[in-house]
Amino acid sequence: LQRLYEEGYVSYPRTSCRHIREDMLEKMPALLSLLKGNPRLARHAEALEGKALSTHAADNGKVSGHHAIIITENIPGKLPLDEQNLYRMVAGRMLEAFSGDYTKEEADVRIECGGILFEAGYRRTVHAGWKNVHDGTGKEEDTMFPSWGQDEVLPVTDISVRSVETCPVPLFTEASLLSEME
Repeated sequence: LQRLYEEGYVSYPRTSCRHIREDMLEKMPALLSLLKGNPRLARHAEALEGKALSTHAADNGKVSGHHAIIITENIPGKLPLDEQNLYRMVAGRMLEAFSGDYTKEEADVRIECGGILFEAGYRRTVHAGWKNVHDGTGKEEDTMFPSWGQDEVLPVTDISVRSVETCPVPLFTEASLLSEME
């Protein structure tokens, strides 16, 4: 990341700030537009073009010293693989920060059969928003249920029993402990 900074491809890297100054918002569309030439990020950059960008990453009160790491107007040419990955991470995070909200629809279904309560969940992505940048599809696996009414009687078509074991929560590593402490 230091080398990308020294070559002028990213802003100052020694910062833990996750926000930019509010006056920087006006230059974000131009910076994000530069990513249209990046094969992995082009469609996300194009999707933001001409739209109002999310402003939640701009907050003068949360910027002390240096703002968040962002790309600059200098587009890198051929980079070593590790630097390509770092540049893509910074650029992708910028796209996420200025993309729309991720919204999903959720519902829980409870069915009683023979005095035993069964529960299932319904999940559906309504708008992939920022989540679409790194996962590639912008879709989670949607769970769909037919429409059921309260107190509706349903036929039982199949019954099965399965045995599974639960796993304990993994122990902290040095990195995960530091992350939790933040």
